[in-house]
Amino acid sequence: MKLRKEEFVTGHDGSNSPFEIIWICSSIIWSCWCYMELLLLLGNRSCGKSSSSLSSFRLCRRILLESIIIWFPMVLVQTNYLYPYGCILMIFQIILASILTFRRRRRNESGNNSDDDNNDSNNLNYVTLYRSTIYYLTFVAILAVDFELFPRKLCKTEIHGYGFMDVGAASFVISSGIIQGKSYVFVNHNKKLSSSTGVSWYTLFKPLRNAMPLIIIGILRCILNKEIDYQEHVTEYGLHWNFFFTLGVLAIIPTIRKQCILLSGSKFILSSPRRSSLVVVVPRSSQEEEEEGAAVMNSSIVYDFFRGNREGILGCIGYIFLHSCGELIGQYYIFNNVHDSNVDSGSGSGSITILLWILHFGIEYLFQFTVSRRTTNLSFCLWSLAHNITLLWSFKTLLLVLTTNLTNNTCQSIQNMNIIPIGMNLINQYGLISFLIANLMTGFINLMIPTIDISDPIAIWIVYIYICSISVVVLLYDKLMLSMSHNKSTTVKLKLKKKNE
Repeated sequence: MKLRKEEFVTGHDGSNSPFEIIWICSSIIWSCWCYMELLLLLGNRSCGKSSSSLSSFRLCRRILLESIIIWFPMVLVQTNYLYPYGCILMIFQIILASILTFRRRRRNESGNNSDDDNNDSNNLNYVTLYRSTIYYLTFVAILAVDFELFPRKLCKTEIHGYGFMDVGAASFVISSGIIQGKSYVFVNHNKKLSSSTGVSWYTLFKPLRNAMPLIIIGILRCILNKEIDYQEHVTEYGLHWNFFFTLGVLAIIPTIRKQCILLSGSKFILSSPRRSSLVVVVPRSSQEEEEEGAAVMNSSIVYDFFRGNREGILGCIGYIFLHSCGELIGQYYIFNNVHDSNVDSGSGSGSITILLWILHFGIEYLFQFTVSRRTTNLSFCLWSLAHNITLLWSFKTLLLVLTTNLTNNTCQSIQNMNIIPIGMNLINQYGLISFLIANLMTGFINLMIPTIDISDPIAIWIVYIYICSISVVVLLYDKLMLSMSHNKSTTVKLKLKKKNE
């Protein structure tokens, strides 16, 4: 059974077009649009509250609505049912959401329109939607890939090609870099604080401490896989390497690079983060991809740890590049708008999207640099960036469509994350926890049932229940954290009260 499962996920060439992968990912965009419009149609009583303040009935109603409108279509489009049922469902959602938006706009024409301030670029809900989309699509794929239900063209590619699961790992890295870009913005707008309390040599070793949990998880996963003889796709990362090790490297190197820049005290570097990014961007862009590709492809015999894990180790070069690009995007086109209201991030991200697609296709077809996730070459990196910025810009546009020329109350409820899907908000908040839960549940299901022998109708319900279970577990975890926080604050207040008495 182990060999059957390993052969089942190896030797694939990917999708014919990167735009097919964009179309699959866009299912969550249409689902979120439909969900938000339906929630506004149902009434603002539940829209005006966060998940922690909703009654149990309204919370269950919101979760049920989200599971039907967002989670099920998201599962459906990653299966053999994509054509025609998934496409039909997405088209239906687009039509329904368009009708609801048109009717709501006409209803609000006679009301007071919102102020321009309500539509400013400080609203970062689209980043929440983008990041949670990356997580959710990955959760579905890591389990569905073990069923015949999952189209083989969406699997990780063996050498070259557009793989849906290939861009998933890159998307994790890019989204992490985007969030890290916020720290550069903080430093640039608080130079006095950074110079007085800023960086010491001790902080250079702080990333090592932050990366330790990821490295420990990676080691435990490696040991557990060997002990239980779990199926492995060796050409994915190597014999011992896994994605947690890659995340650990990304928690160390980019952070140390940033700390070194801050420790240097160079105002020239601090005032121009574009220049500081060249520390990583230039080496990656100018490296000899053919030599790296040969190192990855041509060694079939495992002589040492490096050769046995060459895909994972050499892949970190490309992922560091992607992380740095994500930092630039977050720094200049997302979080910088909090301090600079004159920056139009919508048009900026749209221009970047077009430029990245042009660069990608230019390099691929003019210079014959085909996409390769095993070497994370420049073509793969540009494709991953173009894919992710397209999604980010799409969610930005979606929220602009929802908030433009609306009444103050409606616009305020959207901006306060009151109609952002609860599950997506929590998955974004507890990303690493949810990723661990998804990995544990995937392993458990694979050990319990022969996934490749399950029929498609049964498999789709297994994957759907699995994705619902992840969301419910994260919701319960959030409730537990809130309860512990409340109890802790209550205890502190009682101690202070007794002390004052």
